[in-house]
Amino acid sequence: MNWPEGHTCRTCGQYHAGVPFSFAADFPDPYANLSKEDRDARATIGSDQCILDSQWCFLRGMIEIPILGSDEPFLWGVWASIREEVFDEVADSWDEQGREAKYGPYKGRLANSLSIYPETLNLKLKIVVQPVGVRHRKLGG
Repeated sequence: MNWPEGHTCRTCGQYHAGVPFSFAADFPDPYANLSKEDRDARATIGSDQCILDSQWCFLRGMIEIPILGSDEPFLWGVWASIREEVFDEVADSWDEQGREAKYGPYKGRLANSLSIYPETLNLKLKIVVQPVGVRHRKLGG
């Protein structure tokens, strides 16, 4: 396989040498598959949380895949479908320092069909709460 010599980052807009170490789904699939009109009428979405039809709750997170010989993991930014009670507990503790020691882990289901792994939709997940402001933990840390 021929890997690209570099890529332009969608987040920062800068060109980076080498293969990207992360990919992300912008939305949970059930939301992404709606028309703009349905999204506006049926959903509430933020950068990390989504509610669809006042009953389907989604939380954004990372799947970390260790890379041999690297201190940084490969990251898949994904959305998880979670129960309403879990959504409420996570929302209530969103800005609470030390939340990672008090809450979770939670059960969820992958709410994205990753483009090169379509069988991933609805896979069971374990959601591990991170400290406030942290999307993923550093390996070995």
